[in-house]
Amino acid sequence: MLRYLSPSRAGPSSRPRSDDPQLRLDVPNYGVVFLPQPERPEDDDPTSEEVGDNKPRHDHMLHGELEVTLNAPKRAKSIRVGLRTKIKLDLGPGRRAEETVLFERSVEIVSSTADGVWLAAGTQRFDFTIILPSNLAPHDQHSNGIVYHDLYAEVEGLPSPEEWKPPRSQGSSSSLFGLRGKRSPSAANSKSVSRAVSPNRKGGRNASRPASGASTPLTPGAPAHPAALSAALSNLAVSGGVNSAPSSTGATGGSGSGGTGTGVTTRSRPSPPHLSRTPSRLGSPTEPTQSAAAALLAPTPPPRLDRAPSYDDSQRPKEAANGEWLQGSFKTKRSVMLIYNPNPGDGANELHDRASGYVPGLGVWELVLVSDVWTICALLQIKVNLASLMPSTTVFAVRVLLAQTHSITSPRDPDSQKLTGTKHFVILEQGKRPPAGHLHPDKHYIALWRGPGAGGKDKVDGESGGSVTIDTKARLPNDNVSRPSTLPGVVTPINVSHALVLEVFFSVFGEDDKGQPMKVPGPGGLRMLRVSRPVVLPSCALIPEVTSLPTYESIASDKSYLAPSRDAALPSGGPEWRICACGLKLEELESRMREAARDEQSPSLAGLAAAAAADDKAERERGRVRDRA
Repeated sequence: MLRYLSPSRAGPSSRPRSDDPQLRLDVPNYGVVFLPQPERPEDDDPTSEEVGDNKPRHDHMLHGELEVTLNAPKRAKSIRVGLRTKIKLDLGPGRRAEETVLFERSVEIVSSTADGVWLAAGTQRFDFTIILPSNLAPHDQHSNGIVYHDLYAEVEGLPSPEEWKPPRSQGSSSSLFGLRGKRSPSAANSKSVSRAVSPNRKGGRNASRPASGASTPLTPGAPAHPAALSAALSNLAVSGGVNSAPSSTGATGGSGSGGTGTGVTTRSRPSPPHLSRTPSRLGSPTEPTQSAAAALLAPTPPPRLDRAPSYDDSQRPKEAANGEWLQGSFKTKRSVMLIYNPNPGDGANELHDRASGYVPGLGVWELVLVSDVWTICALLQIKVNLASLMPSTTVFAVRVLLAQTHSITSPRDPDSQKLTGTKHFVILEQGKRPPAGHLHPDKHYIALWRGPGAGGKDKVDGESGGSVTIDTKARLPNDNVSRPSTLPGVVTPINVSHALVLEVFFSVFGEDDKGQPMKVPGPGGLRMLRVSRPVVLPSCALIPEVTSLPTYESIASDKSYLAPSRDAALPSGGPEWRICACGLKLEELESRMREAARDEQSPSLAGLAAAAAADDKAERERGRVRDRA
């Protein structure tokens, strides 16, 4: 089903290494999410206190599991799982193709310490829950638009050496290791900067010159090159000691060993008070006595104690201390389908529709449409009855069509003109419509019924007239060409509506196409009776085998169902795939319809039998009374 959404297993462009983590996403129902019809805003009670946005909605919780498999223990920065809904549109000439994210929500695991998220060797499973809005756009596909959903997962490690790039010069803006446009090896890249909090720029240009040993804001997540980090660690002792001779470079925060030391100080824990005092505040380097006195007056910091290990740290294996960080980011994704069920009871849908009327020249007509399981590619029982045909009437053809209309609105320009289109699928056709351009077809054209007054031989029963009755079954098109109807309350750029249409082509001898007498009697003008019955067409996945629990007897006797892949959302398994209505055979649908009709008749027969028994009992009672009298 829906081959365009058949998920492909995500993988790296190059051949994965043996130590790379393997990711797998598992969700119930093979990735299909069944949703009830959403609440509509016009259904809100204006007298209620819970009106509008304050009224609770029945949002859906998507539960799933992420499997992470590793050959060796690793550490990661974060683990993220999310759902993204996109729409791709082709708006025709003059406008480019659009791709817009309609919805995105994710959950994330981030370590609260610098140790990262510990991943042990083997397979680990992480449960997740993502809340989906009750009116989220479902999947859909048309010739000029498609809506699809991707469930993705990402395990983020440290940037690999291939991914690390030195940042561009920022002109006169301040950086961690240098000023005045000098390149800093530890500055964050553009993506990290856009997500980080901007440093405090109060005080103008001079505020960006940190004193040696002072705390400087550091952009979170800014990766430093390994070579720069090694140089910073080697020069840490130069800028930290009080008795060491500070250089002017270290005081101004410029390039050189002092500047590098300042950068490392900002990333480590805050320095003690006596180390955070710069030589410029204690005195000039040429006054050692004053500097020594100031150092003696500085408060003595309390001894630093090691943090007591937590329970998680005590339970961590010994190899955790030497665990390596993951290099790079690893991703996977799979398709998820949103299917709305118009049935409030969440079961299968049925169709029972009847319409009748009178048309001059054609007489009384009646249309009955019945389907025990009403979905895309369902079996539809159609009954058309033309009961009072005149002798001068000719019926050429009777057709029943499925009309599918879709309208597309660009989410980037909601006020623009909608793109609309309608497709007609012929479900039933008996007889043959005259070719286009033949406005007065004569008796040489094939007709379904032609009365004696129009040169035909079909019988007319007295005052009641002639009759044409069609009682047959036909099947709707599959989901490759037809789409489910958009339910009221669903917010989507693509709206789809359906209608079942009855068309009867006929003529009356001696009358034109408007029913007026002709000046010269002859073959009548071609007319058409058109009756449109709006319907809501559910998805082909809403069959009893999916919406209802199977019985033990059916499972034991039926071994023809294929085991679907858990990676696929309603995958296309060829002609043997039977998880949706498109994969069921016509004989199976007819057998199920006969059983449904038999079940409907059984209660009525039982009722008739009970009524007959009651009448017999009443008759016996009356007979006893007469005998006594």
